[in-house]
Amino acid sequence: MSGHPETDWLNPERLRRVAWAWAAVAVLAAIFHVWSETCIGLTNGHGIPLGENFINFWAGAVLAAGGHARTVYDFNAFHAFQRALVAGPIQLYHYSYPPVMLMVSWPLAFLPYLAALLLWSLAGWVAFAFALRLLWPSPAALLYALAIPATFINLMAGQNGLWTAAILGAGLSWLPRRPIVSGILFGLLLACKPQLALLLPLALLAERNWRALDAMIASAALLATVTLPLYGWTLWTDYRERVTTLRHAILENDAGTWRLMPSAFIMARSLSLSIVAAYAVQAVVTLAVSALVVWIWRRRSRARPIKNAILILCLLLASPYVQNYDLIAAAFVPVWLLMGLPEKDPRRPIVFMVAILLLIAPMMGSVLAQATGVALGWLLLVPALWISLQLGLPAVRLAPNPITDMPA
Repeated sequence: MSGHPETDWLNPERLRRVAWAWAAVAVLAAIFHVWSETCIGLTNGHGIPLGENFINFWAGAVLAAGGHARTVYDFNAFHAFQRALVAGPIQLYHYSYPPVMLMVSWPLAFLPYLAALLLWSLAGWVAFAFALRLLWPSPAALLYALAIPATFINLMAGQNGLWTAAILGAGLSWLPRRPIVSGILFGLLLACKPQLALLLPLALLAERNWRALDAMIASAALLATVTLPLYGWTLWTDYRERVTTLRHAILENDAGTWRLMPSAFIMARSLSLSIVAAYAVQAVVTLAVSALVVWIWRRRSRARPIKNAILILCLLLASPYVQNYDLIAAAFVPVWLLMGLPEKDPRRPIVFMVAILLLIAPMMGSVLAQATGVALGWLLLVPALWISLQLGLPAVRLAPNPITDMPA
């Protein structure tokens, strides 16, 4: 990196100190968060339970394990079960995941709520840190995994973004050497969170990675099939009806979450465009990033870290239903972009600045939405996509990486 260490604000040592400072602040904020959310039972007294969205995953696992899987997709019965759990009034939380998620989260049913929350949080972070270490074998990866804002958001909200990011990061890192394992991971994501796996089959098809593609399709189909003897076909019908209701309430008509959703569709709706017009805007973005993925992934000459970075960003941009906690998957992008650039490459400061913008996007998007009334969060991903394309042009020669550039 150019510049003098004592004056260059992008100096790695200075960034390391900033990361430690943020991690310390995050730990203190987490302690305060737990204290504030146990005012009335396991709630903050204003409708939010400790662990917030984790209550959906735990309650769903317990009900399914007890033979009451259909209760998960019953708004009133599910809400009553959750209220009894936290011993206090809470907002209406809902289960928006396919029945496969009930099966995957089944182990949570055998732990008390607080123990399950602790396991979910720690194991999710460990999985995410492990995926980072696959492409960045340095102790700094652990600090990075702890310090980025999206980690804090996921842990406080009890969400699954850490798990999603771990699946994507590990799957893409293993893809050249272990395509079948990667395909199985991608199939798990497709079966549990399909909106963030839309472009994965397209990328594998463009690369002609048949083993990974076959493994992805087979594993997703197997997971869905196994749920039939466990829960019955009617549960999938219940899920479809629930998704339709939630699409109208949350996606198409603001239920108080638009400020947390960085998608082109939500931006269009927050600008008062009609639902049809908003879907048209999203369709343009989705088609554009889909074409981009095909163009990049069909050329084996492209450096794999750049292909991975572009795919992650396009996955996040392609779906109309994306939450701020999902942006933790973008934490892999700065690592992939920087791993092949020489230390004295003049583009490194630009990549650093774009990386910082990308890493604060989960928080900055919400701030911008509250300040302007317009959900602009998805635009914070565009500079990273632009610089990724610049680095992926044929004229750019990235240094080979022994971990990620092995042939498929």
